[in-house]
Amino acid sequence: MSQPTQRPRTTPTPRTIVGALFLALTALAAARHTRPIAAQADKVRVYLPLVVRAVGRDALPSAPTAAPATATSAPSATPSPIVLRTNTPPTATSTPDVTSSPTPGVLSTEPPTEQPTPTATALPSPTADGRVCREMMSNGDFEKGPTEWDLESGFRARTLSQIIRKPEPNTVPRPTWGAYFASLGGGDNDVTETLTHPGRPLRAWTTIDTSRLISASLSMDFTMLTDETPNRRDDDTLQPVFVSSDGLEEAVANAIMSEETVPKANPPVWKHFVWDVSRYVVVRPGWDKFQLRMKSKMNATIPTWHYMDEISLIVCEKPVPAER
Repeated sequence: MSQPTQRPRTTPTPRTIVGALFLALTALAAARHTRPIAAQADKVRVYLPLVVRAVGRDALPSAPTAAPATATSAPSATPSPIVLRTNTPPTATSTPDVTSSPTPGVLSTEPPTEQPTPTATALPSPTADGRVCREMMSNGDFEKGPTEWDLESGFRARTLSQIIRKPEPNTVPRPTWGAYFASLGGGDNDVTETLTHPGRPLRAWTTIDTSRLISASLSMDFTMLTDETPNRRDDDTLQPVFVSSDGLEEAVANAIMSEETVPKANPPVWKHFVWDVSRYVVVRPGWDKFQLRMKSKMNATIPTWHYMDEISLIVCEKPVPAER
């Protein structure tokens, strides 16, 4: 039996090794270029989770921890009170009440406890020089309370009893006489407020023949409470006007009262005014009857209270010739 013939073992040469490597790299490149796109996508989907896991939750920065609720907080500032503007009269600096008995509150409408001295409403009588003078006003001192007058107010829900009243106890101003006075205004936004006499029951005075009229004078006591600053310009004003039976108004000339008229003082000071109103009470076209109106006008900002007392309208005429 013959022995198998063994091939002689050959040692690879460097050239053979280089050729084999070249063939392997060529096959690998061909396989990569011919690989489906879907396989590449699969590789991406697998790769990304690996990246996240590689970071790890412990490696991520932790969120800041909120301060504990028990930490001491800074004290909050006390809110300042809200001041609501109202249409009630302002209270001035208190002064000792000069009356022996307390007076009712600001909106009191009860009649005075003592009957006041009657005003000059007696029948006219000739004076030494032959004039016959008469007081046209009734309740011009307001001691009968809110009677004989009519109110027209631009302030909503204000009543005549709030205008003609007793002062609040221990405050100023006080009436110049008696227990009652009248106050108009106390607001802003160009509001107008008026008191008209004669009022209810509706009536009017009859104008006077110019040939018989000697004089007619209107007088009143006036003061005010205001924060307006005198600046040579009338801001919040009170002015008497005469009104015809048809509603036509004629303002009394040189009779505007404002912060320019009465010096500011604390307590406020009453001032007495007198005007010649002869031209307003006589017969003329469109004027057969007339009324007196006190008109208070506010400007757009700072409110003012206008106070009135002892309003008087005195008319003096020639006596009626005696019949022969």
